[in-house]
Amino acid sequence: MEIKQKGGSPETPSGPPSDPIPFSEAFSPGRAIKHGIEAVKRAPFPLLCGAFILGFTEGGGSGNSFSSTGDVLDDGGNDWDYGGYDYDFGSDWNYKLLSDGLGDLVQTGQIAGSAPTDAFLQGLMGSSDFDDPAMIGAILGAMCCFSVLILIFFALRCWVKVGWIRLHEQVITTGEGTFGVLFGGSDRVVDMAIWAILATAINVGAIFASVIPGALVMGVGAAMEMEPLIILGGLLLMILMIPALVYIGLGLAMGDHALVLEGKSPMQALERSWELADGNRVTLFIFNFVMALFAFAAVFLGLLMCCIGVILTSPASRAAIDVGFTESFLMHTRGKSEALKWKLVEVAGGLY
Repeated sequence: MEIKQKGGSPETPSGPPSDPIPFSEAFSPGRAIKHGIEAVKRAPFPLLCGAFILGFTEGGGSGNSFSSTGDVLDDGGNDWDYGGYDYDFGSDWNYKLLSDGLGDLVQTGQIAGSAPTDAFLQGLMGSSDFDDPAMIGAILGAMCCFSVLILIFFALRCWVKVGWIRLHEQVITTGEGTFGVLFGGSDRVVDMAIWAILATAINVGAIFASVIPGALVMGVGAAMEMEPLIILGGLLLMILMIPALVYIGLGLAMGDHALVLEGKSPMQALERSWELADGNRVTLFIFNFVMALFAFAAVFLGLLMCCIGVILTSPASRAAIDVGFTESFLMHTRGKSEALKWKLVEVAGGLY
């Protein structure tokens, strides 16, 4: 069942366009950046506000499910975000596992004479006494508060994300943007939340499936106390996991747009996004990579402005990237004749 959308253009065309713009032409990074910058000029306040809220609630990145186009470079390639879920490959703990080996962790537990769980927690948090009820209560209380904050941020992000995509459509089609559209996504917030959970579950499943070979090699190495084998397993883990995440992430990249702009249910959005990405993953990857370079350049420019400039350049670049992605999606799904009517296309110099 398709859901009638609220806000944005007065009517969403149904069915495939009679004159579709090829995917490789619609997802042109140069045009997307140019038109995205023009969109920020025409509706700066709602776009910057939306970019700041989403950046605050999810830690940055672009507006699609491949997401975090800028984070890949901003964080030195350690942080990838797919489907709204962050995976940090560069934390101190991950580095410790690869450099010191799982055997050292096991050995630590043996020397301390404690349970493996205590050894793990002590490795992360120091030599705290986890047998102390007061300490356990404090940790559980902090975890509960943190969980509530995560749920609040998640709900806020899903609510704003619906209006954020509709705001793009409004700016693209009319050349104007309003706060009413940005904060008018309450009618699809549940569907957006279901989509985010669905996309996260798919990515987590892909992670588990891809890490099994490397984890087995690391486990054997730890059991035999062979550090080279542990390192080999860690490398194998990364070699298999990163391509799997990229492939899955690209397949989910347009799900939130299908949900909001085409009125799809979460499952229909999954099918639609996968269908659109089929045969176009290389183009989509190049698009996101160029956008990541643009985001990195914007952050670097902000750092040159006594670092304070990042407060402006980071959300501005995110807004430009997200509008460019949404416009590319609409160009491919609605066709040339429809795109020629859009105000942003008119003022930004045409389709190409």
